[in-house]
Amino acid sequence: MIAAILALVSALGFGTADFIGGRNSSKTHEMVVIAASQVVGLVLVVVAALTLGGEPTALDLVYGVVGGQFGFFGLIFLYRGIARGDTAVVAPLSAVVGALIPVVVGVLTGSRPGLVTWLGVVVAVPAVALVSGVARLRNRTVTSEALTNGLLAGLGFGLLFAVFGQTSIESGVWPVAASRVGSVVVLAILIRMRGISAKGVSAIYLPILWIGVLDLLGNLGFVLGTQRGDLVLVTMLTSLYPAVTVVLARFVDDHPITRPQTIGLGLAVVAATLLGLG
Repeated sequence: MIAAILALVSALGFGTADFIGGRNSSKTHEMVVIAASQVVGLVLVVVAALTLGGEPTALDLVYGVVGGQFGFFGLIFLYRGIARGDTAVVAPLSAVVGALIPVVVGVLTGSRPGLVTWLGVVVAVPAVALVSGVARLRNRTVTSEALTNGLLAGLGFGLLFAVFGQTSIESGVWPVAASRVGSVVVLAILIRMRGISAKGVSAIYLPILWIGVLDLLGNLGFVLGTQRGDLVLVTMLTSLYPAVTVVLARFVDDHPITRPQTIGLGLAVVAATLLGLG
């Protein structure tokens, strides 16, 4: 049960961070938004790691660094797609691909979920697609750039989840701290090499702060959840994060929820229930 709760906390963190990130991704370069939010997360996770303790192995820290690179790789393509107006393609594609990769890895590495959990997985996949807006693809020309952004974002998120799922329970949150160190260093180098301007970032410092906090919450919930429960279970519950984004968009920005999204939200509740019981 604790693993399921942590996974839902993770979904809440990721979903809210994506909502805030989507609203602000066009105001400055996406890599600047990601880098600044990663710095915020780094400071907070080091404090959390020192407070909570843990005894990570070298392999745990490697998992953290590698997972962090996959994570920011996914964020770059997600925000790029959103900023270019391809949310209807990028959001569902990245969510579904990001959910399925860890399931495959989990099964290959020995995860054996029960029947109820598998039923939850079967319900969760269409739930994620519908909530993310896959129905909006009807009568829409899908560009190769949009498909590429969606697939690469999903690949990044899926590999992040798969790698983080291999950390030991003794490591605590240190793998997340390692991931933040690696991400900040690589992003700083890339921004410097490409001469990317930070123009506009001062106007969204508060959203960036919240993105950093909430994205960290999502990562912590996922890592702690997989350390205490099944990778497939935790991944699929976490993958329901688009439902959080859609609900926030409805109540904060008054965006209408379409009928397919309503069906998706209902399926998400059913999936969460099945996965929790599993």
